[in-house]
Amino acid sequence: MIEEFKNKAIAIIDDEQEILDVFKDMINSHININIYDFNSSLKAIESLQDGFQPNVFLVDIRMPKMNGLEFIAKLKKMNIGR
Repeated sequence: MIEEFKNKAIAIIDDEQEILDVFKDMINSHININIYDFNSSLKAIESLQDGFQPNVFLVDIRMPKMNGLEFIAKLKKMNIGR
């Protein structure tokens, strides 16, 4: 397992819990990283507004209310990832 990521964070955003679980298990089996999962883009945005700053986003494209592309556009407007 790669240890260099133990102080890093990844945010996984998907509206299907089964997909979130698969990604978390797959990532955890290879690297030691903090994983935060969100079942909606809106919940992820709320967390970001509260100060959460992951190093990587893994985002589903097709989600209700705010799809993945809209989420990425919102990140740019919030000046996150620059």
